[in-house]
Amino acid sequence: MARAIALMHREPARAWTVESLAREAAMSRSRFSERFKQLVGDSPMGYLGAHRMALAAEQLEAGHLPLARVAQDAGYESGKVFARAFQRWAGLSPTAYARREAARRQAMGAPLNLP
Repeated sequence: MARAIALMHREPARAWTVESLAREAAMSRSRFSERFKQLVGDSPMGYLGAHRMALAAEQLEAGHLPLARVAQDAGYESGKVFARAFQRWAGLSPTAYARREAARRQAMGAPLNLP
């Protein structure tokens, strides 16, 4: 299990599937999914999706990369698909999220990092 999680963290943009992660953990798909849920509290794909969105949020907060690159780094081939997924995850579009975080940093006296 630890190997599969480490791989998700090391290569978040990789096109992981439950099958490929289970293979890395030397388990059947069903057993891997069941054990993962027991240990982590989320499905493997749910965990990976949340991890990818958290990484994307960090990149958006930093404000150094274009949206297309953030989407790619999060494992999305399409910026539009990423934007919809991010909206579901954060409740804001990626652009609105980045603006909100920039305003928050500015209010706290931190420098703006907008491209």
